Amino acid sequence: MGEDLILKNLIFENKQIEETLIRDIPFLNDIPVEAKDLLVSRSQSVKFSPKQIIYYQEDPNNNFYIILKGQAKISKYNAEGKEITVEILGKGDMFGYASLIENKCSESTVTTLTSSIMLILNGRDFLSLLSDFPTVIHFILKNACLRLRNAYQHIENISSTNVQKRVIRILLELGRQEGEYEGRKLVYNTKLTHQELANLAGTSRETVTRILTFLKKNGYITVARSRITILAEDKMEDILSK
Repeated sequence: MGEDLILKNLIFENKQIEETLIRDIPFLNDIPVEAKDLLVSRSQSVKFSPKQIIYYQEDPNNNFYIILKGQAKISKYNAEGKEITVEILGKGDMFGYASLIENKCSESTVTTLTSSIMLILNGRDFLSLLSDFPTVIHFILKNACLRLRNAYQHIENISSTNVQKRVIRILLELGRQEGEYEGRKLVYNTKLTHQELANLAGTSRETVTRILTFLKKNGYITVARSRITILAEDKMEDILSK
């Protein structure tokens, strides 16, 4: 995809907002200033619509991506063509680096969940950046280790906790990742469907719907279109601790 993907999307040109978004990205604040300046100068900030495919599983990937705003999901398809949601990425998360470093096709499909802005660096420039600033590799590895640890935790949750706890944990994690507190309420917007939540939790869509209905009836959450409000974060944590 590469250049075609950038061309068919709107290049984000509000430099003031772009600089504000970039300032809040931990990875860009951790790497050497010279490396950051080079990365930003050679990148483009691109806007994506919700539900837009960034690249498909088994596709070549030509870019390194940093999410400045919004959410995306990482998913894989099994032999029967069933989608398995592996991970939800949010502001500050990076992807695309593994296939660039390995010089292989992507092992997963990446799809935006919300309107998103991403900083996109061409793969050749990304590899040159690593060559010119070897310390950046440390921070790439740090991110990879964090995601691997989260993946292990996710597998452990699926195998060792009941489905209600798994759904609650996902709701809390998504809220803390992308939401904002309004008093004691945690409010966030999500385009995740019940089926996508089910894929993350390792269960069926019907089970997720039943759990969400239980949480709403008991005053734990409210759901209005794509807006989820967690009303009783402490009580949901109590459920997880039992």
